[in-house]
Amino acid sequence: MKEYGSITKEEAEEIKWREHRIDKQGDFICSVCKTTWLPDITDINTKRMTTYYKLCKACRLKSFLKGRDYQMERKKKKANSQ
Repeated sequence: MKEYGSITKEEAEEIKWREHRIDKQGDFICSVCKTTWLPDITDINTKRMTTYYKLCKACRLKSFLKGRDYQMERKKKKANSQ
């Protein structure tokens, strides 16, 4: 087990995702725009099924589209350099 200072990796993951667990009572706050949002079934994190995403729907969409644009730019640059 790898240790991060005085806590283990599992404890560090628990602290990181504690505010986004599905069974949490209270408000969920977006990590980017800091607005309060109410998650539904489509907001469950696909890689970590016991948590919701850290971003609201608008910020997730914006992030996804920005990443897709970045990938397209990289492909164009790579095609031009060959």
